[in-house]
Amino acid sequence: MQSLTLADLLAQHKGKAVYINFWASWCVACREDHRADSAAKAYLADRGVVQLYFSLDKPKSEAAWRKATQEDSITVNQYLVEGDLSSLIVKTFGITSIPRHLFLDKEHHIRSIDAVRPSDYHLGNLKMSVEPVVGKVVRFN
Repeated sequence: MQSLTLADLLAQHKGKAVYINFWASWCVACREDHRADSAAKAYLADRGVVQLYFSLDKPKSEAAWRKATQEDSITVNQYLVEGDLSSLIVKTFGITSIPRHLFLDKEHHIRSIDAVRPSDYHLGNLKMSVEPVVGKVVRFN
């Protein structure tokens, strides 16, 4: 399996807002969100927001992670975090529980370290947090 850093991944999405989803195959709430996120996924894609999925499964659970990505239709931008819940990225962002989401603006500055869950149930709140960052600016003279 290829190793990447967060900087490597963000460089691939230069100039785009990024929504990072921390989850695991054993997390019931995470899996429920994935199964009820079609409208949220479509909205984020339409607004040009890239979604990255970081699994905090243990390395010995790679098979469970791969199975969950297929069952939950997470077919792109999904990564298994080396070090699971004790990894540097988890410590850096102070993640103590999942599901957890980060929202980065187009310059990859953190806009929310505990962003709205991108599920259809939370779609209204998701739009309110994303629009100010990716929406078109209208200026009146």
